[in-house]
Amino acid sequence: MPRLLRLHFTRPPPQEIALGKPFPLTISLTDDLRVPVSAITVPLHLRLLDARSHTPIPSLTLTLSKPASSFIISPTGQPSITIDVTITCSKSFRQPKPVCFHVGVDNAACVDPTEDGDVEEGVEDLTSGVCEAVGARGVKTDLEGGMRVVVPLGVYSGECRVMPAGRDAKGGKVQTNERHFRFQMPRHANPLSDRLPRTLPLVIPITEHAHMTFSTGTHIWDCAPILALYLTCHAHSYFPPSCSSTPPRQVIELGAGCGLTGITGAVLGGDVVCTDLDNPADSCLQHNIDVGNNIIQTEYADTGGKCRADILEWGFLDADIVARLAPPTDGNGKSPLPPLVIAADVLYNVASHGVFLDTITSICAHRPGAEVLVAYKWRGEGEEAFWGSAKGVFEVRRVAGAVGVGVYNLRYVL
Repeated sequence: MPRLLRLHFTRPPPQEIALGKPFPLTISLTDDLRVPVSAITVPLHLRLLDARSHTPIPSLTLTLSKPASSFIISPTGQPSITIDVTITCSKSFRQPKPVCFHVGVDNAACVDPTEDGDVEEGVEDLTSGVCEAVGARGVKTDLEGGMRVVVPLGVYSGECRVMPAGRDAKGGKVQTNERHFRFQMPRHANPLSDRLPRTLPLVIPITEHAHMTFSTGTHIWDCAPILALYLTCHAHSYFPPSCSSTPPRQVIELGAGCGLTGITGAVLGGDVVCTDLDNPADSCLQHNIDVGNNIIQTEYADTGGKCRADILEWGFLDADIVARLAPPTDGNGKSPLPPLVIAADVLYNVASHGVFLDTITSICAHRPGAEVLVAYKWRGEGEEAFWGSAKGVFEVRRVAGAVGVGVYNLRYVL
């Protein structure tokens, strides 16, 4: 099956860049746990872009100390490549220019990832939509003793400033980066909307704290984009257009991390609460939600969606906590549809299986008709035991899959 990998600016660019003065960029390739992959060759493309529009800047030229045409990780050497970068300008300017760097796969060497797919019969194969969703293409390479298709996710550095000629550059390194996820929006027929039904590509930028101490909430894991893709493919089932008599579908995300899946649900028309154990202000979550709500307000207001963050400790939830997450009536006293509970990459810690099962069970018990979607990727021994425990309370079906990730639908049967 295709495998998702991550490109990183291991040594990121400086916050301020002086014209004509070289500086190093180090690029590495890892899995979603930031573990370097074994020996592999991937063709790369490094670009200098406007930090706001993510488009090239004609007046600025990027010069590299070595061609970034191939990326080689050696199992006996450093799993990275370092390039000295120099920026020159053909036209003078007075104010610092906001820029960012993007490294991604050179499309000339890309292949169709579906040729390496192996989703079982009867389960929806999402592989064909993965490349568009993660903004990358598949590359066939020798990996782990055989030819495999890998899909390296490109990365945008955080914002830097190119200083005018004669100005010194100060400050430290950029501490964040962005990954952009693209989904095909469904056609909405919202009776309250005065906009025409449309099919548009939705771009959700997700900020990661790439250089913080490892935490599950600082970067995107593999399951989140697959679950977000599944939601967009089935938006009409999970997010029927809201109208004057029915409030938007309520969505509770458990273990939200960076918030990609919940934000996607909000753009599709959900009234979403992204929950995690940590304060969202201490991670990327609140920032990403703010960006997502701005996208909704400026481009997708007709969907009626919105997103917020909350702190939640897993376990049996009483009725008041469930009502806080998904109120049984809206401000006008109208009852919404039963809530949708979503969770991506939450089963890696076997010790938390019990409290996670208690959480989804109590939500479904307090809100009859609630539905649960869990995206899961095997990471270690003992994880599969969760599904045996869940089948005592839920009807469990694997409904979709791609790149080693399965999407499971759980319906409460007690």
